[in-house]
Amino acid sequence: MKSIMKLVTADLRTKKGAFIGIAFLMMLIVISFTGTVSNNDDLIKAVDENFAQADCGDLLIRLYSDMLSDDIRDAVNNDPHISRARYDSTLMIYQRPHVNGEEMEILLELSEYTDNCKVFNDDCTAFLTGDTALQKGEIYLPYKLRTLMHTGDVITFTANDGTEFSLTVKGLYQDPIFGALTVSSNRCIISPEDHADITEKASHLTDRARNILACTDINIHTTDGHSPYELKKELNDKCSIIDMSLYSPSREELEDNIKLFTNVGVRIVFVYIVLLVTVVIIIMANSISSNIEMEHTDLGILRSQGFTQMQIRLKFVIEYTIALAAGAVIGLILSYPACGALIRLFMRLSCTLTSTDISIGKCAALSLLIILICVIFIFAATAKISKLSPVRAISGISEDMYFNSRLNIPVRKPLPLSIALRQITSDVKNYAGSILMFAILIFFLISISVFVSSFDTDAVYKGMNGDIKITNLGSLTLSDHDSIENVIKQKDEGAFLSMESSHRMNIDGQQIMVRAYSRDKDLFKPTYGRAPVYDNEIMITNSVSRSTGKEIGDSIQIKYISTTEEFVITGYFSTVNEYGVMACLTADGIKKMHYEDISECYVTLSDRSKANEVINALNSSFDMLSAERAKENESTKKYKKLIDGLLDIIGYVIYSMSVLFASVIVVMMTRSAFLRERTDLGIYKAVGMVSSTLRTQFAVRFLVVAVMGSLMGSIASAAVTKPMLTSMLKIAGITEFEAASDILTLTMPSAIVCAGIFAAAYLASHKIKKIEVRELITE
Repeated sequence: MKSIMKLVTADLRTKKGAFIGIAFLMMLIVISFTGTVSNNDDLIKAVDENFAQADCGDLLIRLYSDMLSDDIRDAVNNDPHISRARYDSTLMIYQRPHVNGEEMEILLELSEYTDNCKVFNDDCTAFLTGDTALQKGEIYLPYKLRTLMHTGDVITFTANDGTEFSLTVKGLYQDPIFGALTVSSNRCIISPEDHADITEKASHLTDRARNILACTDINIHTTDGHSPYELKKELNDKCSIIDMSLYSPSREELEDNIKLFTNVGVRIVFVYIVLLVTVVIIIMANSISSNIEMEHTDLGILRSQGFTQMQIRLKFVIEYTIALAAGAVIGLILSYPACGALIRLFMRLSCTLTSTDISIGKCAALSLLIILICVIFIFAATAKISKLSPVRAISGISEDMYFNSRLNIPVRKPLPLSIALRQITSDVKNYAGSILMFAILIFFLISISVFVSSFDTDAVYKGMNGDIKITNLGSLTLSDHDSIENVIKQKDEGAFLSMESSHRMNIDGQQIMVRAYSRDKDLFKPTYGRAPVYDNEIMITNSVSRSTGKEIGDSIQIKYISTTEEFVITGYFSTVNEYGVMACLTADGIKKMHYEDISECYVTLSDRSKANEVINALNSSFDMLSAERAKENESTKKYKKLIDGLLDIIGYVIYSMSVLFASVIVVMMTRSAFLRERTDLGIYKAVGMVSSTLRTQFAVRFLVVAVMGSLMGSIASAAVTKPMLTSMLKIAGITEFEAASDILTLTMPSAIVCAGIFAAAYLASHKIKKIEVRELITE
């Protein structure tokens, strides 16, 4: 073993270029996954702690307080599968609040302050430790509203009887359950005194106008081993609580809401790491194969001196393992500052403050796993050493490595290109691996480009729009559509009114968001089948189809409070709203369920110059209605900008690392090629070729390899990218990813990588200048 280590030490000292390259590639791989793994672990730990501190149960059921009957309380309190239940009051403000006198497009929920409320400091990097109790007239906002409202802002809204409530923003707090950007709820915290005063003025379900409604959150802890999904069914059979509820998520579903973006990121990084490790294995195999071919004489001498095949193979394994281990250690060290920045970046999405600790144990274990996989392939790549005999090696008998091709491609102008093609076809086995490496990189880069360019934030926050937005509809319902539209058409004959009504309902035993639209065009386009037309038809997402086992043409049952109806499925559609779990009815269909409340209302004008006339006519014709020019929801605009920015950052980081990865590979390949072809390059100079021409020819060869890899990667991307992205994004509700297919998206990655490879190959070939013709004489 001592003699093997001496050989290893000598090789590391004299051939350090190749090993530095392998170490650098391993460092990039470790940096790539360390941030994602650590962020995921820190978030899981923080979510578990926050849920435990908030005493979040296994099942959360929200229903209007008016519906919380004694029968429901008895059913919950006496159920043998419930260890305990807590009843919390929440106020839902259905009126758009005014912030510093200006109406804001946002809906708020108000909960009472408790001692476990975590309040952020000024820069949101830690929690305050002193007394954070609220005084009357003060309010804490969730972290996700930090860009919309600030400390000192005054929020006002009114009850049905005209009572006005004013609350001053005192700071930001961490909402442990509904705080993520992926959750639509904006739960704020107010003092117990304010909560009692507002509750007293809350509306009832029997009121025509409902500015404020009181809700009750039933936090249920199940007995050990009992499924919350089974409990929902049991409770619903007893008292129809699920049919009447606004929603009823399990703890697991609530946690998934917070971890959604992190889970998607883990999937993307996992695919990326697998591809990068594959590339490293290929480059090591090529490097080992080239070393064996170029050093067959030296290896034969080692055999003649008593070294066995296994000892020589072990030498290669130890050398590359040292390089991989060194790269892993450096990568873990350099990950510390990068991890902190990445974790703080993802906090904007999860809205959960986590530690910035690196999961050193897990990342080290993953690094060891990658090294172990590479060692197996290294050992397999050295198998050809068994064919090397001392006599054959020392006598110099070896296969021709250059210009030995069955294709016999002629050498003609342009000389650099034709020589490059001849060299590639003369060593197909070696260059095939290089082409495959570049194909893998191009495939992933195209996939990322397609993802970034195709991920439509408008689809994430998809909703109705128009020229005029109508809010504070009060007692108006879907049945008032014609009367409102008649007022509009008196001013603009070509205008039309769009309304949305939405509520969670029980579909075949599952709580699912049901939406209905009264508009001229369908908001969601069917991916299969058609949109519903009649009052007994429904369109569902693929997720609903899978969970209920129902397909197009089947009948499906919907329950809402005491109403039960059958609907026929006419088609499927795709949306990320509600994580892809949603159904659409016609306006008449949802009326059959005895639900007509309006959640969104817009006017689309044929003549926009008449906007003020229409607004004035609506405001004067209906007492509680409020009409104004439509503008994009401020919170939605901020969220879109944030997600777009994060996607751009992800794209830039992956592009930069991939180009750097490819450049290191090219440098390693050119170094190996330069050593093998030193004599050939001397011959070229002897016949009159200058260094600049040889360097160009050298770079062109790798450009041709990159172009071939680009073609393979592009073909693979066209076939695999869409189903791969659909599979990764299925947890976000995207069951049919619409992949971009424009020329720029598909060709830009190839152009960037090919240009980078040509530049790297040209720069790496600078040693050609040092080759002198007299070297041929000495040889």
